[in-house]
Amino acid sequence: MLRTSIFYIVLLAASLMYFSPLQAQDERGLSPFEAVSVTGGIEVIMEQGEEEKARIEAWGIDEEKVDLFVRDGGLRIQLLNLSKIGDRQVKVYLTYKKLEGVKASAGARVYGRDLIQSERFIVKASSGGFVNLEVETNTLDARVGEGGVIEISGSTDSLEVNASTGGRYDGYDMDANRSYARASTGGEITLVANESLDASANTGGSINYRGEPDVKNTRTLFSGGIHKL
Repeated sequence: MLRTSIFYIVLLAASLMYFSPLQAQDERGLSPFEAVSVTGGIEVIMEQGEEEKARIEAWGIDEEKVDLFVRDGGLRIQLLNLSKIGDRQVKVYLTYKKLEGVKASAGARVYGRDLIQSERFIVKASSGGFVNLEVETNTLDARVGEGGVIEISGSTDSLEVNASTGGRYDGYDMDANRSYARASTGGEITLVANESLDASANTGGSINYRGEPDVKNTRTLFSGGIHKL
């Protein structure tokens, strides 16, 4: 009984040390932006609102090292002067008014809480970046590579997706009428094609699709694969 009690005391102490203290918290107003680019080991949770702003929560790092700036209509979120992330953790709760593009790179993770509506939307993930969104758009342009992952749902009339170098695009729940896809060097694509499909897979790239497109043009080369789900 004593041993059990000691175990739980040690576990509680370790938990308190691990989860202690939120080192920094900061809220910032932002200039208007329509695209977001995140790099480094930062987690961003996005939601739509009446004004552009960000709330930053950080552990093991001063909030002043979390850099947010807007240039040419794009918001960039990054860490300053850090050669490695280590045990640091940064979360940014981001409020936007309108959004037309998201990019995640170098281990950044971006999540959308709300349905994003846009005439055209661009999403990119590279170098281990991760993006999870729900989008309603006429045209969707998705590019993923170097171990990046895009998980996306919603609907689009026209889809163009390119996956390379171990990147993965999961659009099983992204309804699309006309789909154009390219997968290479281990890139993986899962998509929907209701009316037409133009797909090319080579050098170990793979494309899986669902739907019954009336027009279908597929090409494979050097161990590439295209399969209907």
